[in-house]
Amino acid sequence: GDERILGAGCVFPLNQREQKDRSIGLRHRAAMGITEESDAIALVVSEETGGISIASEGQLERNLEPSELKARLNELLFEQDEESEGGETEGAGERQLASSSN
Repeated sequence: GDERILGAGCVFPLNQREQKDRSIGLRHRAAMGITEESDAIALVVSEETGGISIASEGQLERNLEPSELKARLNELLFEQDEESEGGETEGAGERQLASSSN
C-alpha cells in the first residue's frame, strides 16, 4: 500500500511559550506541541534523569511515579473513550491498563 515513512528525525515546530521555558528539553517541548495540535497523548522519558512525563492537550505532567502514570493513562484513554461514546457503556468501567507483574 501507500504506507510509507515521510520523515524521521523531524523537529516539531514549537510555539513561543514553549521556547521560553529552558527547564525542559526538546523532546518534552515536542510532546507538548504534538498534543497541542492533535488528540495524541505523548510519553517522554528524560535522558538526564530517567523521569517519566506525559503530555496531553499541550500540557506536560512531569516526573510521574509508575502508579501515577498508570492512573493518568487510564483517565486519559478510557474516560476519553466514554465521553466520545456519549457516556458510560457496558463494561467500560472495567477497562484499564493491566498492572505489571515486575
